[in-house]
Amino acid sequence: MSLMPLDPVSTLMLEEAGPLPDRVLVLDDPEGNLVAAVADAGVQVRAWNDDVRDEAQVPVDARLTGPFTGWSPDLVLWRLPRALSALEDYAQTLANDLPPHARVIAGARIKHMTPGQNAVLRRSFAEVSASLGRQKARVLRASGPLPTAPRWPQRRYVPELGVTAVAHGSVFATNRLDPGDAPAAADARARHR
Repeated sequence: MSLMPLDPVSTLMLEEAGPLPDRVLVLDDPEGNLVAAVADAGVQVRAWNDDVRDEAQVPVDARLTGPFTGWSPDLVLWRLPRALSALEDYAQTLANDLPPHARVIAGARIKHMTPGQNAVLRRSFAEVSASLGRQKARVLRASGPLPTAPRWPQRRYVPELGVTAVAHGSVFATNRLDPGDAPAAADARARHR
């Protein structure tokens, strides 16, 4: 992999991580540069991107296509999502799947961070702390996964469509209809008459 310059968030995440352990999971790496940097360090790296456009930036052999079956990371480098529901969804999944010794380094631009993110992480990890900000970036460090029954995905019957909607935390409007869905609901009612 070719190493491209890292943005301030990725740079801070790597610095906060310290020496990289044997297995690193990278979550939501928009350009694939963090995955490349970790791979160039000579460790096993896997990546998961919620956005398929971002996934296309990651080499096929580094893509994680499902749960940590037979492969478990020692460190997670994670670009924090803006939505607290997405943060909760990821955090619960990580807490249920990570080994007890694993650490999480989650970063974002400061303008997209809130104290609520710390509270969400504390429900899934025993220890949560924040770094000092640098170049308008900051990271949250989490360790001590606390496995719990996940709230995600959430299911809800949508009578207007006659279907059960299933959604993860990063889905807009979760499992409810939004104004853009109204025409689809009207079409569905018309077809079923």
